[in-house]
Amino acid sequence: MKSEVVELESWKKKLSVEVPDDEVRPFIERAYQTFQKKTQVSGFRKGRTPLSIIRQRFAQEVEAEASDEIIHHFFAEAVREHGLPIVAPGSILEFKYKQGEPFTFTAEVQVEPEIEVRHYKGIKFEKQTAEITDEDVRRAMEEIRYQHAELRDTENGAAEGDVIEGAIQALDATGVPIIGQKWDDRVVELGRPPLGDLLASQMLGVKAGEQRPFRLPGQAGPGQEPSGQEKHYLFQVKTVRARIYPEWDADFLKKLGEFQTVSDLEKRIRENLEHAAADESRRMLRDRMADEIVKRNDFELPPAMIDNVVAGLWEKESARNASGLDENEYKQKARPMAVWSLKWEMIWNRIAEAEKITVTEQDLDAEIDALARANEKEEKKIRILFQDPGQRQRVKDRMLLGRIMAYLEENNKIKEVTVKRKQDRPSSLIV
Repeated sequence: MKSEVVELESWKKKLSVEVPDDEVRPFIERAYQTFQKKTQVSGFRKGRTPLSIIRQRFAQEVEAEASDEIIHHFFAEAVREHGLPIVAPGSILEFKYKQGEPFTFTAEVQVEPEIEVRHYKGIKFEKQTAEITDEDVRRAMEEIRYQHAELRDTENGAAEGDVIEGAIQALDATGVPIIGQKWDDRVVELGRPPLGDLLASQMLGVKAGEQRPFRLPGQAGPGQEPSGQEKHYLFQVKTVRARIYPEWDADFLKKLGEFQTVSDLEKRIRENLEHAAADESRRMLRDRMADEIVKRNDFELPPAMIDNVVAGLWEKESARNASGLDENEYKQKARPMAVWSLKWEMIWNRIAEAEKITVTEQDLDAEIDALARANEKEEKKIRILFQDPGQRQRVKDRMLLGRIMAYLEENNKIKEVTVKRKQDRPSSLIV
Protein backbone atom coordinates (compact mmCIF):
# COMPACT_ATOMS: atom_id res chain seq x y z
CA MET A 1 0.00 0.00 0.00
CA LYS A 2 1.11 3.52 -0.82
CA SER A 3 -0.49 6.59 0.75
CA GLU A 4 -0.04 10.34 0.64
CA VAL A 5 -1.41 13.17 2.80
CA VAL A 6 -2.09 16.67 1.50
CA GLU A 7 -3.04 19.48 3.89
CA LEU A 8 -6.18 21.36 2.89
CA GLU A 9 -6.63 23.27 6.14
CA SER A 10 -4.85 23.13 9.49
CA TRP A 11 -7.64 20.76 10.56
CA LYS A 12 -8.43 19.09 7.22
CA LYS A 13 -6.33 16.58 5.25
CA LYS A 14 -6.74 14.79 1.94
CA LEU A 15 -5.64 11.17 2.11
CA SER A 16 -4.80 9.35 -1.16
CA VAL A 17 -4.32 5.58 -1.01
CA GLU A 18 -3.17 3.08 -3.64
CA VAL A 19 -3.41 -0.65 -2.89
CA PRO A 20 -1.72 -3.20 -5.22
CA ASP A 21 -4.00 -5.76 -6.83
CA ASP A 22 -2.35 -8.67 -5.00
CA GLU A 23 -3.28 -7.07 -1.63
CA VAL A 24 -6.83 -6.46 -2.80
CA ARG A 25 -7.55 -9.94 -4.22
CA PRO A 26 -8.06 -11.67 -0.82
CA PHE A 27 -10.83 -9.20 -0.01
CA ILE A 28 -12.44 -9.73 -3.43
CA GLU A 29 -12.29 -13.53 -3.17
CA ARG A 30 -13.73 -13.47 0.33
CA ALA A 31 -16.56 -11.26 -0.88
CA TYR A 32 -17.35 -13.75 -3.72
CA GLN A 33 -17.46 -16.65 -1.27
CA THR A 34 -19.75 -14.75 1.11
CA PHE A 35 -22.02 -13.76 -1.77
CA GLN A 36 -22.11 -17.36 -3.03
CA LYS A 37 -23.34 -18.64 0.37
CA LYS A 38 -26.25 -16.23 0.60
CA THR A 39 -27.33 -16.21 -3.08
CA GLN A 40 -29.76 -18.52 -4.87
CA VAL A 41 -29.70 -18.70 -8.67
CA SER A 42 -32.35 -20.48 -10.71
CA GLY A 43 -31.27 -24.10 -11.29
CA PHE A 44 -29.03 -24.26 -8.22
CA ARG A 45 -29.67 -24.72 -4.53
CA LYS A 46 -28.93 -21.76 -2.25
CA GLY A 47 -25.18 -21.52 -1.68
CA ARG A 48 -24.39 -24.01 -4.43
CA THR A 49 -24.12 -21.69 -7.42
CA PRO A 50 -20.66 -22.13 -9.02
CA LEU A 51 -18.30 -19.21 -8.46
CA SER A 52 -17.78 -18.93 -12.22
CA ILE A 53 -21.45 -18.02 -12.64
CA ILE A 54 -21.33 -15.63 -9.69
CA ARG A 55 -18.31 -13.90 -11.24
CA GLN A 56 -20.04 -13.69 -14.60
CA ARG A 57 -23.38 -12.38 -13.40
CA PHE A 58 -22.68 -10.48 -10.16
CA ALA A 59 -19.12 -9.14 -10.49
CA GLN A 60 -20.13 -5.46 -10.19
CA GLU A 61 -22.32 -6.04 -7.12
CA VAL A 62 -19.76 -8.22 -5.32
CA GLU A 63 -16.85 -5.88 -5.99
CA ALA A 64 -18.91 -2.93 -4.75
CA GLU A 65 -19.50 -4.78 -1.46
CA ALA A 66 -15.83 -5.71 -1.23
CA SER A 67 -14.85 -2.09 -1.83
CA ASP A 68 -16.43 -1.02 1.46
CA GLU A 69 -14.28 -3.47 3.42
CA ILE A 70 -11.17 -2.63 1.40
CA ILE A 71 -11.58 1.11 1.99
CA HIS A 72 -12.30 0.62 5.69
CA HIS A 73 -9.24 -1.60 6.19
CA PHE A 74 -6.68 0.42 4.23
CA PHE A 75 -8.05 3.79 5.39
CA ALA A 76 -7.39 2.73 9.00
CA GLU A 77 -3.94 1.46 8.02
CA ALA A 78 -3.06 4.74 6.28
CA VAL A 79 -4.28 6.77 9.28
CA ARG A 80 -2.02 4.73 11.58
CA GLU A 81 0.90 5.02 9.17
CA HIS A 82 0.71 8.82 9.08
CA GLY A 83 -0.29 9.22 12.75
CA LEU A 84 -3.32 11.31 11.84
CA PRO A 85 -5.25 12.42 14.97
CA ILE A 86 -8.65 12.16 13.28
CA VAL A 87 -11.68 13.55 15.15
CA ALA A 88 -14.42 12.06 12.96
CA PRO A 89 -14.90 9.31 10.33
CA GLY A 90 -13.41 10.26 6.96
CA SER A 91 -15.45 11.20 3.90
CA ILE A 92 -14.63 9.12 0.81
CA LEU A 93 -14.34 11.42 -2.19
CA GLU A 94 -13.78 8.75 -4.88
CA PHE A 95 -12.47 5.25 -5.45
CA LYS A 96 -11.49 3.21 -8.55
CA TYR A 97 -10.90 -0.45 -9.11
CA LYS A 98 -10.36 -2.60 -12.18
CA GLN A 99 -9.30 -6.23 -11.97
CA GLY A 100 -5.55 -6.55 -12.37
CA GLU A 101 -4.95 -2.88 -11.47
CA PRO A 102 -4.35 -1.14 -8.13
CA PHE A 103 -7.34 -0.16 -6.00
CA THR A 104 -7.23 3.61 -5.38
CA PHE A 105 -9.32 5.93 -3.25
CA THR A 106 -9.16 9.42 -1.75
CA ALA A 107 -10.67 10.55 1.52
CA GLU A 108 -11.06 13.83 3.35
CA VAL A 109 -10.48 13.75 7.10
CA GLN A 110 -10.84 16.24 9.93
CA VAL A 111 -7.94 16.12 12.38
CA GLU A 112 -6.92 17.79 15.58
CA PRO A 113 -4.93 20.82 14.41
CA GLU A 114 -1.23 21.10 15.08
CA ILE A 115 -0.72 24.28 17.08
CA GLU A 116 2.33 26.14 18.34
CA VAL A 117 1.73 28.19 21.48
CA ARG A 118 4.16 31.08 21.74
CA HIS A 119 2.50 34.01 23.47
CA TYR A 120 1.85 33.13 27.10
CA LYS A 121 4.62 34.82 29.10
CA GLY A 122 5.45 38.43 29.95
CA ILE A 123 1.85 39.65 29.55
CA LYS A 124 0.49 42.40 31.83
CA PHE A 125 -2.52 41.43 33.94
CA GLU A 126 -4.41 43.16 36.73
CA LYS A 127 -5.27 41.17 39.83
CA GLN A 128 -8.18 42.78 41.62
CA THR A 129 -8.67 41.92 45.28
CA ALA A 130 -11.69 43.17 47.22
CA GLU A 131 -10.95 45.11 50.40
CA ILE A 132 -12.87 43.81 53.42
CA THR A 133 -14.27 46.70 55.45
CA ASP A 134 -15.93 46.99 58.84
CA GLU A 135 -19.22 47.40 56.97
CA ASP A 136 -18.72 44.05 55.23
CA VAL A 137 -18.19 42.39 58.61
CA ARG A 138 -21.24 44.15 60.06
CA ARG A 139 -23.42 42.98 57.14
CA ALA A 140 -22.15 39.45 57.59
CA MET A 141 -22.97 39.58 61.31
CA GLU A 142 -26.49 40.71 60.53
CA GLU A 143 -26.88 37.95 57.99
CA ILE A 144 -25.93 35.40 60.65
CA ARG A 145 -28.64 36.77 62.92
CA TYR A 146 -31.07 36.63 60.02
CA GLN A 147 -30.27 32.98 59.31
CA HIS A 148 -30.79 32.02 62.96
CA ALA A 149 -33.89 34.13 63.54
CA GLU A 150 -37.14 32.48 64.64
CA LEU A 151 -40.44 33.07 62.84
CA ARG A 152 -43.45 33.61 65.11
CA ASP A 153 -47.08 34.28 64.28
CA THR A 154 -48.07 37.84 65.06
CA GLU A 155 -51.42 39.58 65.36
CA ASN A 156 -49.83 42.92 64.62
CA GLY A 157 -49.95 44.39 61.14
CA ALA A 158 -47.14 43.21 58.84
CA ALA A 159 -43.92 45.21 58.99
CA GLU A 160 -40.87 45.15 56.72
CA GLY A 161 -38.98 41.91 57.30
CA ASP A 162 -42.13 39.99 58.28
CA VAL A 163 -43.20 36.91 56.33
CA ILE A 164 -46.72 36.67 54.94
CA GLU A 165 -48.24 33.52 53.50
CA GLY A 166 -51.44 32.98 51.52
CA ALA A 167 -52.96 32.87 48.06
CA ILE A 168 -52.49 35.36 45.24
CA GLN A 169 -55.41 35.93 42.86
CA ALA A 170 -55.01 37.78 39.55
CA LEU A 171 -57.61 40.50 38.87
CA ASP A 172 -58.72 42.27 35.72
CA ALA A 173 -58.67 46.05 35.44
CA THR A 174 -62.10 46.28 37.13
CA GLY A 175 -61.06 44.13 40.10
CA VAL A 176 -62.82 40.93 38.99
CA PRO A 177 -60.87 37.67 39.64
CA ILE A 178 -59.42 36.03 36.52
CA ILE A 179 -60.35 32.35 36.40
CA GLY A 180 -57.38 29.98 36.30
CA GLN A 181 -54.89 32.57 37.58
CA LYS A 182 -54.62 31.87 41.27
CA TRP A 183 -51.47 30.79 43.10
CA ASP A 184 -51.85 29.07 46.48
CA ASP A 185 -49.34 28.78 49.31
CA ARG A 186 -47.26 31.79 48.32
CA VAL A 187 -44.66 32.90 50.88
CA VAL A 188 -43.34 36.46 50.69
CA GLU A 189 -40.81 38.20 52.96
CA LEU A 190 -41.50 41.90 52.85
CA GLY A 191 -38.46 43.82 51.67
CA ARG A 192 -36.61 40.87 50.14
CA PRO A 193 -36.69 39.60 46.55
CA PRO A 194 -38.22 37.90 44.79
CA LEU A 195 -41.57 39.71 45.02
CA GLY A 196 -41.17 40.86 48.63
CA ASP A 197 -39.23 43.94 47.55
CA LEU A 198 -42.09 44.90 45.21
CA LEU A 199 -44.81 44.28 47.81
CA ALA A 200 -43.24 45.80 50.93
CA SER A 201 -44.97 49.18 50.84
CA GLN A 202 -48.27 47.70 49.60
CA MET A 203 -48.55 45.04 52.32
CA LEU A 204 -47.51 47.07 55.40
CA GLY A 205 -50.07 46.68 58.18
CA VAL A 206 -51.94 43.72 56.68
CA LYS A 207 -53.07 41.08 59.21
CA ALA A 208 -53.80 37.34 59.07
CA GLY A 209 -57.23 36.68 57.55
CA GLU A 210 -57.30 39.95 55.59
CA GLN A 211 -57.20 40.56 51.85
CA ARG A 212 -55.07 43.27 50.29
CA PRO A 213 -54.97 44.33 46.60
CA PHE A 214 -51.56 45.10 45.07
CA ARG A 215 -49.97 45.85 41.73
CA LEU A 216 -46.90 44.52 39.97
CA PRO A 217 -45.62 46.95 37.35
CA GLY A 218 -44.21 45.22 34.29
CA GLN A 219 -44.95 41.66 35.46
CA ALA A 220 -46.90 39.00 33.61
CA GLY A 221 -47.45 37.16 36.91
CA PRO A 222 -45.68 36.43 40.20
CA GLY A 223 -42.22 35.15 39.32
CA GLN A 224 -42.84 35.33 35.56
CA GLU A 225 -41.18 37.31 32.78
CA PRO A 226 -41.84 41.06 32.53
CA SER A 227 -44.59 42.08 30.11
CA GLY A 228 -44.28 45.87 30.33
CA GLN A 229 -47.90 46.23 31.50
CA GLU A 230 -49.04 46.78 35.11
CA LYS A 231 -51.02 43.89 36.57
CA HIS A 232 -53.52 43.74 39.44
CA TYR A 233 -53.69 41.08 42.17
CA LEU A 234 -55.30 40.28 45.48
CA PHE A 235 -53.28 38.77 48.34
CA GLN A 236 -55.49 36.58 50.55
CA VAL A 237 -53.33 36.55 53.68
CA LYS A 238 -53.39 33.37 55.75
CA THR A 239 -50.59 34.07 58.25
CA VAL A 240 -48.24 36.89 59.22
CA ARG A 241 -45.03 35.92 61.00
CA ALA A 242 -42.44 38.21 62.55
CA ARG A 243 -38.75 37.38 62.51
CA ILE A 244 -37.35 37.32 66.05
CA TYR A 245 -33.60 37.90 66.00
CA PRO A 246 -31.24 36.31 68.56
CA GLU A 247 -29.15 38.43 70.92
CA TRP A 248 -25.34 38.32 70.86
CA ASP A 249 -25.19 36.49 74.17
CA ALA A 250 -22.91 33.66 75.33
CA ASP A 251 -25.37 30.92 74.34
CA PHE A 252 -25.72 32.21 70.79
CA LEU A 253 -21.95 32.63 70.38
CA LYS A 254 -21.40 29.09 71.62
CA LYS A 255 -23.99 27.81 69.15
CA LEU A 256 -22.03 29.44 66.33
CA GLY A 257 -18.75 27.72 67.20
CA GLU A 258 -17.50 28.10 70.75
CA PHE A 259 -16.73 31.81 70.37
CA GLN A 260 -15.96 33.55 73.68
CA THR A 261 -16.76 37.12 72.59
CA VAL A 262 -18.38 39.00 69.74
CA SER A 263 -14.89 40.23 68.83
CA ASP A 264 -13.77 36.61 68.33
CA LEU A 265 -16.64 36.08 65.91
CA GLU A 266 -15.91 39.31 64.05
CA LYS A 267 -12.27 38.26 63.68
CA ARG A 268 -13.29 34.88 62.22
CA ILE A 269 -15.74 36.49 59.82
CA ARG A 270 -13.13 38.96 58.60
CA GLU A 271 -10.61 36.14 58.06
CA ASN A 272 -13.13 34.08 56.12
CA LEU A 273 -14.21 37.05 54.00
CA GLU A 274 -10.58 37.87 53.23
CA HIS A 275 -9.90 34.24 52.31
CA ALA A 276 -12.96 34.16 50.04
CA ALA A 277 -11.92 37.47 48.45
CA ALA A 278 -8.42 36.11 47.78
CA ASP A 279 -9.86 32.94 46.20
CA GLU A 280 -12.21 34.98 44.02
CA SER A 281 -9.35 37.31 43.04
CA ARG A 282 -7.19 34.37 41.95
CA ARG A 283 -10.08 32.77 40.04
CA MET A 284 -10.81 36.02 38.17
CA LEU A 285 -7.12 36.54 37.38
CA ARG A 286 -6.78 33.02 36.02
CA ASP A 287 -9.91 33.45 33.92
CA ARG A 288 -8.48 36.66 32.45
CA MET A 289 -5.11 35.02 31.78
CA ALA A 290 -6.72 32.04 30.04
CA ASP A 291 -8.92 34.27 27.91
CA GLU A 292 -6.02 36.52 26.86
CA ILE A 293 -3.73 33.59 26.05
CA VAL A 294 -6.43 32.00 23.89
CA LYS A 295 -6.81 35.31 22.02
CA ARG A 296 -3.06 35.60 21.47
CA ASN A 297 -2.72 32.00 20.25
CA ASP A 298 -5.99 31.60 18.36
CA PHE A 299 -6.48 28.87 15.78
CA GLU A 300 -9.25 27.13 13.86
CA LEU A 301 -10.94 23.96 15.12
CA PRO A 302 -12.44 21.19 12.98
CA PRO A 303 -16.26 21.48 12.96
CA ALA A 304 -16.65 17.79 13.83
CA MET A 305 -14.60 18.27 17.00
CA ILE A 306 -16.90 21.07 18.13
CA ASP A 307 -20.00 19.10 17.16
CA ASN A 308 -18.87 16.14 19.26
CA VAL A 309 -18.40 18.28 22.38
CA VAL A 310 -21.70 20.12 21.93
CA ALA A 311 -23.51 16.81 21.37
CA GLY A 312 -22.03 15.50 24.62
CA LEU A 313 -23.15 18.61 26.50
CA TRP A 314 -26.65 18.25 25.09
CA GLU A 315 -26.82 14.59 26.07
CA LYS A 316 -25.93 15.42 29.69
CA GLU A 317 -28.25 18.42 29.88
CA SER A 318 -31.24 16.62 28.35
CA ALA A 319 -30.74 13.74 30.80
CA ARG A 320 -30.88 16.20 33.72
CA ASN A 321 -33.76 18.26 32.35
CA ALA A 322 -35.85 16.27 29.89
CA SER A 323 -38.63 18.85 29.48
CA GLY A 324 -38.67 22.39 28.21
CA LEU A 325 -35.43 22.23 26.25
CA ASP A 326 -35.04 22.95 22.55
CA GLU A 327 -32.09 20.96 21.22
CA ASN A 328 -31.12 23.35 18.42
CA GLU A 329 -31.41 26.41 20.66
CA TYR A 330 -29.36 24.77 23.41
CA LYS A 331 -26.62 23.66 21.02
CA GLN A 332 -26.42 27.11 19.44
CA LYS A 333 -25.95 28.75 22.85
CA ALA A 334 -23.47 26.09 24.02
CA ARG A 335 -21.26 26.25 20.93
CA PRO A 336 -19.19 29.39 21.72
CA MET A 337 -18.22 28.08 25.17
CA ALA A 338 -17.44 24.65 23.71
CA VAL A 339 -15.11 26.28 21.16
CA TRP A 340 -13.34 28.33 23.84
CA SER A 341 -12.98 25.34 26.19
CA LEU A 342 -11.52 23.13 23.43
CA LYS A 343 -8.99 25.79 22.44
CA TRP A 344 -7.95 26.49 26.01
CA GLU A 345 -7.52 22.79 26.80
CA MET A 346 -5.31 22.28 23.75
CA ILE A 347 -3.28 25.40 24.58
CA TRP A 348 -2.62 24.55 28.22
CA ASN A 349 -1.60 21.02 27.25
CA ARG A 350 0.94 22.48 24.81
CA ILE A 351 2.23 24.81 27.55
CA ALA A 352 2.64 21.81 29.86
CA GLU A 353 4.65 20.00 27.16
CA ALA A 354 6.81 23.03 26.38
CA GLU A 355 7.59 23.82 30.03
CA LYS A 356 7.78 20.15 31.12
CA ILE A 357 5.05 20.61 33.74
CA THR A 358 3.79 17.22 34.88
CA VAL A 359 1.80 15.39 37.54
CA THR A 360 3.17 11.96 38.45
CA GLU A 361 1.21 9.00 39.76
CA GLN A 362 2.91 9.59 43.11
CA ASP A 363 1.64 13.20 43.08
CA LEU A 364 -1.86 11.94 42.31
CA ASP A 365 -1.79 9.34 45.09
CA ALA A 366 -0.64 11.99 47.59
CA GLU A 367 -3.53 14.26 46.54
CA ILE A 368 -6.07 11.47 46.94
CA ASP A 369 -4.59 10.55 50.34
CA ALA A 370 -4.92 14.15 51.50
CA LEU A 371 -8.51 14.31 50.29
CA ALA A 372 -9.38 11.05 52.05
CA ARG A 373 -7.75 12.16 55.33
CA ALA A 374 -9.63 15.46 55.23
CA ASN A 375 -12.93 13.55 55.01
CA GLU A 376 -12.49 10.74 57.54
CA LYS A 377 -16.17 9.73 57.53
CA GLU A 378 -16.11 9.28 53.74
CA GLU A 379 -12.53 7.99 53.46
CA LYS A 380 -13.49 4.48 52.33
CA LYS A 381 -15.90 5.76 49.68
CA ILE A 382 -13.33 8.27 48.42
CA ARG A 383 -10.63 5.62 48.02
CA ILE A 384 -13.06 3.30 46.19
CA LEU A 385 -14.15 6.18 43.94
CA PHE A 386 -10.59 6.96 42.89
CA GLN A 387 -9.88 3.40 41.89
CA ASP A 388 -11.76 4.30 38.72
CA PRO A 389 -9.27 5.36 35.99
CA GLY A 390 -11.60 8.08 34.73
CA GLN A 391 -11.90 9.69 38.17
CA ARG A 392 -8.13 9.50 38.66
CA GLN A 393 -7.55 11.17 35.29
CA ARG A 394 -9.95 14.00 36.15
CA VAL A 395 -8.08 14.74 39.37
CA LYS A 396 -4.75 14.51 37.53
CA ASP A 397 -5.95 16.98 34.88
CA ARG A 398 -7.16 19.38 37.58
CA MET A 399 -3.80 19.18 39.36
CA LEU A 400 -1.92 19.71 36.10
CA LEU A 401 -4.01 22.75 35.19
CA GLY A 402 -3.43 24.17 38.68
CA ARG A 403 0.33 23.84 38.23
CA ILE A 404 0.17 25.42 34.78
CA MET A 405 -1.82 28.39 36.13
CA ALA A 406 0.69 28.82 38.97
CA TYR A 407 3.47 28.83 36.37
CA LEU A 408 1.62 31.47 34.34
CA GLU A 409 1.16 33.64 37.42
CA GLU A 410 4.91 33.48 38.07
CA ASN A 411 5.86 34.25 34.46
CA ASN A 412 3.53 37.13 33.69
CA LYS A 413 3.43 40.71 34.98
CA ILE A 414 0.72 40.80 37.66
CA LYS A 415 -0.34 44.16 39.10
CA GLU A 416 -2.17 43.95 42.43
CA VAL A 417 -5.16 46.31 42.71
CA THR A 418 -7.50 46.74 45.67
CA VAL A 419 -11.16 47.32 44.79
CA LYS A 420 -14.40 47.76 46.71
CA ARG A 421 -16.23 44.56 47.53
CA LYS A 422 -19.55 44.03 45.77
CA GLN A 423 -22.37 44.39 48.26
CA ASP A 424 -24.04 41.10 47.51
CA ARG A 425 -25.84 38.97 50.06
CA PRO A 426 -23.29 37.36 52.42
CA SER A 427 -22.83 33.61 52.31
CA SER A 428 -24.51 31.37 54.86
CA LEU A 429 -21.14 29.62 55.31
CA ILE A 430 -19.35 32.58 56.83
CA VAL A 431 -18.79 31.09 60.26
